[in-house]
Amino acid sequence: MILQYHNQMKQRGGKLIVCHVSELIREIFNKCSGNQMRDVFVSEIETDDPEEYIRPFLVGTDISVERHSTDNGALLFDVVIDGIRQRFSFTED
Repeated sequence: MILQYHNQMKQRGGKLIVCHVSELIREIFNKCSGNQMRDVFVSEIETDDPEEYIRPFLVGTDISVERHSTDNGALLFDVVIDGIRQRFSFTED
């Protein structure tokens, strides 16, 4: 799936910064054995820092985050929070 990603100029704190508008796919994987279903949320977001964007989702006592890039330019964060696996996929053009 190819998703849109483009730059926009924003003014923040008196400075012009580049914000990226992209689609974010958030997948929450099911822990039940034999159940391949997962919750998938797709949204268009605006951020200049994907790591900072996912920070509010990282609530728990046992958290791990792995960052990956794909050949097509997508930025993936594989996250495990208290045993629940999630993936945040940011795409760019």
